[in-house]
Amino acid sequence: MEEDMVTYDSKALVEKSQFTIMDAKNQVALIHNVLKEIMIEDIHYGIIPGCDKPTLYKAGAEKICAIFRLAPKYRVTRIELQNGHREYEIITELYHISSGLFLGEGVGTCSTMEAKHRYINKAMKCPKCGKESIIKGKAEFGGGWLCWKKKDGCGAKFEDKKELGKAGKEERKDIADVYNTVFKVAKKRSQNDCVLTATAASDIFAQDIEDLPEDMINNTPKPKPANKIINVTPPKETTESAEPTPEEQQDATDLFDKQESEDKAEYNKQFKEFIKYTIKAKEMFNKMTGSDEVYYGILSQDYSAAHANEVKSPKLQKQLCEDLKKVYASMKKERNGNA
Repeated sequence: MEEDMVTYDSKALVEKSQFTIMDAKNQVALIHNVLKEIMIEDIHYGIIPGCDKPTLYKAGAEKICAIFRLAPKYRVTRIELQNGHREYEIITELYHISSGLFLGEGVGTCSTMEAKHRYINKAMKCPKCGKESIIKGKAEFGGGWLCWKKKDGCGAKFEDKKELGKAGKEERKDIADVYNTVFKVAKKRSQNDCVLTATAASDIFAQDIEDLPEDMINNTPKPKPANKIINVTPPKETTESAEPTPEEQQDATDLFDKQESEDKAEYNKQFKEFIKYTIKAKEMFNKMTGSDEVYYGILSQDYSAAHANEVKSPKLQKQLCEDLKKVYASMKKERNGNA
């Protein structure tokens, strides 16, 4: 049975001094229908581990603006910090295109002092060849540490970890490289906040969860699930009981828990393979150009990420691998042509 779409006159509605109950129901139903019929998961919104409510992405916020005929205006404040660091605060105002009425505003900030922008991961370096190719040796082969030849290392072995350079986070030397990324993130946060506020959609979407560090995402308390699509027409009366028996409830719970566990294990397996691929790609770019600039440029400009492990969506992970492959092939072809 085809679902009835909700009619919504945005111009007439914004000019009202007060919503009726039916107006409010129609607006909520419209957002639900947009989510269900128009938006695409991992493009307009995403489900972030640890959060049951879908997280609104930049493309989704723009889609809602188009549906409601809203136009954003921005007020940007740039704050210069010590050591070349910078913070952007952006206030977004939303106006109705037809009437010009002001509907609401939101605020978003982003700083190069945030860990994902401030630091880069530093791997252990081999003291003999200087390559970041150190791996832990297997116990059956004597343990210790190895500069792995398959990672372009020299094959040297080390008994004591103290002989190796320290791994961990390292302050980014050229912080200006992420100025534009920080500005774009602040703009996205501000626009998303404004859209959710002006359309009263915060009960349907979460915001900026994808920007949190992974350890904070996993520890985020799960909110109650968003309400299902509101039917603005009265439901048909029925004499049948919709209450499941305790046995049925337990069976459904067990099935859900099992499926959730299997899905999580499969995701973790795919994520490990994805990380292995990106590490290899980084090494190949480094070997070709002598730096990681191209690799991190693709992450920053196309995926708003400082590191590959920040790309959580399986679809985006697949797309990133394809992009890395295409760029590398293009550079290799160009180099061979100039040889």
